[in-house]
Amino acid sequence: MRETTIFELVGISKSYLNGIKERPVLSEITFNVSEGDSLAIVGESGSGKTTLAQILCGLIEPTSGTIAFKGERSNLAKAVRGYVQLILQDPKDSFDPRWAIGRSILEPLVKGHSKEEDEKTLLEGLRQVELPVEIRSRLPRQLSGGQLQRASIARALVANPEVVVADEPLASLDLISKAQIVELLYRNFVAKGNTLVLVSHDLAALRSLTKHTAVLWNGHLVEYGNTEEVFEDPTHHYTKRLLRASLLGPEYR
Repeated sequence: MRETTIFELVGISKSYLNGIKERPVLSEITFNVSEGDSLAIVGESGSGKTTLAQILCGLIEPTSGTIAFKGERSNLAKAVRGYVQLILQDPKDSFDPRWAIGRSILEPLVKGHSKEEDEKTLLEGLRQVELPVEIRSRLPRQLSGGQLQRASIARALVANPEVVVADEPLASLDLISKAQIVELLYRNFVAKGNTLVLVSHDLAALRSLTKHTAVLWNGHLVEYGNTEEVFEDPTHHYTKRLLRASLLGPEYR
């Protein structure tokens, strides 16, 4: 059975102006993401991970190269609308502090649903991420970091996306909350066959969640392959260094 390509990236580069000089962030990135795949994007701070995630979501345009979403190469921002949902690193930045959590969770929904339909959708979203119903009326500042990240996942879920891009969703969480969010991501996206692109420093979580891994180093794609193979037999010295730093390299088992 032939796999359907969701994202096709060819020679993607991105630079930003720093005064009068351009600062390269990504350089000649080429890979595909298939329907139902789960992809980890790893690398140290400044490697270009978040920039790549934003390009996939149509939030910024590459300086050069082409990116297609389900074969559509023109106007990526329009092409991904309604199909791709982004989960941000810091959930505090992704919620309007003036809005109750319930309103924010329903924000991605297309207008025109009845109040009864919206209520049903909200309750189901809260149930899927194991948040109590009464949390719907609270403001973001009244929730813990773990609760806010659950609400971020609920907001992605209610839109019924084909693709979820999660940018460092574990970064600000304690160990217990991390384990819970990993389980929620797996149960609600990976197990259901949705396409998941997960940016994270947490290599152990990535290994349990993803089928493929892309390793970025100074804006370059230095390794791409099956996650287990990358973890068990890395080929690039930078990947080996990352695994050693996380005590996850083959030499530690």
